[in-house]
Amino acid sequence: MMTPSVFMQHAFDVAQPHQGHTWPNPCVGCVIVQGETVVGTGATQVGGRPHAEDVALGQAGDRAQGATVYVTLEPCAHGCVPKLIQARVGHVVAAIEDPDSRTAGQGLEQLRRAGIPVSLGDGGQRAQEVHRGFFSRLQRQRPVVDVKMGVSLDGRVALADGRSQWITGDASRSHVQILRARYDALLTSCKTIVADRARLTCRLQGFQYPQPVRIVVGNTARFTPDMSFFLDLPFFQEEGPLWLITWHPVPPVVQKHVHKILMMTHGESLAEALIALGKEGLTQIMVEAGPALVTSLFQQTLVDRWHLFYAPVMLGGDARPLLGDLWTTDLQRHRLRILERQPMGEDVYIHAETNGHTTIPHTASA
Repeated sequence: MMTPSVFMQHAFDVAQPHQGHTWPNPCVGCVIVQGETVVGTGATQVGGRPHAEDVALGQAGDRAQGATVYVTLEPCAHGCVPKLIQARVGHVVAAIEDPDSRTAGQGLEQLRRAGIPVSLGDGGQRAQEVHRGFFSRLQRQRPVVDVKMGVSLDGRVALADGRSQWITGDASRSHVQILRARYDALLTSCKTIVADRARLTCRLQGFQYPQPVRIVVGNTARFTPDMSFFLDLPFFQEEGPLWLITWHPVPPVVQKHVHKILMMTHGESLAEALIALGKEGLTQIMVEAGPALVTSLFQQTLVDRWHLFYAPVMLGGDARPLLGDLWTTDLQRHRLRILERQPMGEDVYIHAETNGHTTIPHTASA
């Protein structure tokens, strides 16, 4: 016999391929069950519409009447709930309450008033994880920020001359492509683009989703003495939309390659830049940059998680360290919580969370 938890986990699995492609909306999964038979499944579609419930109801048709609906987030009060009521479903099971003030418990209450029983909390822990970027944008007004770095065993990320490519092995580089597919955007610095010939695209075989947004932070006037050389880099030839965060005037030759420019005023911080990205709808960003930008983010407590790939190589004392000087020696502030540790070919992958970033609130937003 299939248990309710199995159907909820199926709803999460249905949505997983769309992770990173539904912003500004959360990546929700929905499964409609008649007895023990699944009659409809759906996930929030690329770009955030239609919603998962819409897709699943369309698939179920008349079989939705009296059925149990499993959904990974409370159905939105302003759209999905009226459709569930109209379909005369028999029961709605939501993994977690939607913190969006337009719903925030109102969706479940509307269902109750319509005579449809509701349950809340099945799969809540996984929902907290899956929707953490959405919750972050609502509660902290910024996306989650996770850092990816390849690191030598002696804690270095690049040679003294800045070269950092191919520290890690094939397995790690393949896993990075999987990670890129799950994020709304990838963020780097002007310096990293030039030093590493960075592309910041997902190159998974068979990848059919839109490329993540590529965000560049810095002063584009200092990209390179030979601007024509710079604009010939693969970074500017890829399909993923290119956004720029800068505190400096942008040369016209660069502007024509950029989809969106977020001009910051002098005195505005990286935290304010992330809030600006949240206003644009981004919910989760992976940073692939050098020690200078990563250190600045970490100093300002803006790094939520780390994807660290440790390679069996030593680069020596003149090589560039993972982080630069920090403002404080408070070890508790710097301590990480290990979420996952596994071999990655000859490398070791560590997924860790910055101390104090364990839980992102999901109470109703103001």
